[in-house]
Amino acid sequence: MILSPQDSEAFFTLWSGIDAYVNSCTNALPGLSTPDQMRKTEPELLARLRTHLWEHRELLDAFIAENPFSLSSAQLSDAGLFRHAVVGRFYVERCLKDHAIFVATGKVYAVGGLTERIDDVLYRAAGIKQGLMVDAALVPFRGRIVWDGIVSLYNISFGPGTRRAFKDEYVRAKDRREIITSLDPSAAKPAPPDVGTDWRPIVDSIVAASDKLGKTNTSLQAASFRLLKVSALLAQATLRDPTGSEEVTGLLRKAVLSVKQLSQAIARQRG
Repeated sequence: MILSPQDSEAFFTLWSGIDAYVNSCTNALPGLSTPDQMRKTEPELLARLRTHLWEHRELLDAFIAENPFSLSSAQLSDAGLFRHAVVGRFYVERCLKDHAIFVATGKVYAVGGLTERIDDVLYRAAGIKQGLMVDAALVPFRGRIVWDGIVSLYNISFGPGTRRAFKDEYVRAKDRREIITSLDPSAAKPAPPDVGTDWRPIVDSIVAASDKLGKTNTSLQAASFRLLKVSALLAQATLRDPTGSEEVTGLLRKAVLSVKQLSQAIARQRG
């Protein structure tokens, strides 16, 4: 979830050069001119330079062309990919073993930390490890997405409905294999959804078997049989259309009703 020591050193070396170059063009931070000085500058001050850079990305092209600090061709190639940064406001929905999940409107990103896990950074700053809104720049670096280290946190509490909506976006993107793991346009596209095991023959046989269930001895059994039948049909429908069609929604309503009827039958037996 974090960069290796070698990659993190390369990352900060590159950014200190970019920051020094942007400052030479803007003089936003008077008195600072070298990469070493930038390495020691507070993030709150560097944020001024990054804001200007993201608004004027042509400065990256100029930096690469001039190469004022004699960087290697590999470092300049890394800098070139920063053109594809995604800058904005994100909801940190969860932090997994290998990355954090950043959700923006309609898009979900898998984001790695730099020298620390993202959840550790958030916990130290806000006392919680996820469920936060942040302003950040997501940049491609050596095959993955990381944040650039200049982050603003919002002290906002979100209600269960909002949290559920962000979770739904994550789960939907996960199911559809649409989580963005690279910002490099030359990288391979995400693999299409894996259909996995074809469960249709087994589910079809369960539906056929449930159709043969006839008269029962008790209302409890009748309610459980109804739930079994509608559950089998619901599973069958999701295999035909995994996107949640009207048929699936209708069968779900019937399943919920069947659960309620079964609960009532159990209550009668116990009463």
